[in-house]
Amino acid sequence: FGHPPMILLVDHAPTDNDHHHHPEGHVVLAALSEVQMTVCKTGVLDYFEEYANRLHNGVYRRLLQSGGISLFPETGLNVSNCTTNGVHIRASAILLPFRPEANGLQFAYSIRISLTEEGEECQLVSRHWQFMDGSGTIRRVDGEGVVGKQPLLQEGGYVDLGFSSDCTGEFVDGEFCYQSMSGPVGGTSLTGGTGQAGVSGTFQFVPGTMENPRGRLFHATVERIPFVYSLPNY
Repeated sequence: FGHPPMILLVDHAPTDNDHHHHPEGHVVLAALSEVQMTVCKTGVLDYFEEYANRLHNGVYRRLLQSGGISLFPETGLNVSNCTTNGVHIRASAILLPFRPEANGLQFAYSIRISLTEEGEECQLVSRHWQFMDGSGTIRRVDGEGVVGKQPLLQEGGYVDLGFSSDCTGEFVDGEFCYQSMSGPVGGTSLTGGTGQAGVSGTFQFVPGTMENPRGRLFHATVERIPFVYSLPNY
């Protein structure tokens, strides 16, 4: 079920002659078919009970437009939250276990941006990222906009502007949200953990619009988004 596809395996009670017992949450990867299999020592029912609890408590969010469920956490210690000049940025990351790499795990991260009640109209111009691998080595990335978009934040939503062909130029209710991938993160593995891995950075905003600025550029902080995982992987 889900995307990527997941198969839940129930591990039977080991015997003295059993050499195939796996710890709870053990992940078996079938990379060619991109299918994730995770062992649930206490049973599939317990797995779905925990999943339902996370939905009920707001850890996961229903996506009204698609009818799906976002697995990017909305609450908890691993969710990044920061407000700069009335621009609120919330972010989190999840493991992509169906993409094993010899040189490190891969993560997807989701960025949600909105104006607070005190914020004033402003447009996203560019981004600066600092990716840290498991050993603390930093890789910096700079670029215009995000995924081809330079949204104009307004009260209650944003105008979908940018240089991508799918920008509509129309007002959209709610947060501006986008996802991207880390690529292989060095110094990380399913058996060795993720160490110091994570990403932080800033978005550059201009008050007003890029065509009609009403002030100087300012840097909206993105607090560190840790690249971590726990097993079982929900």
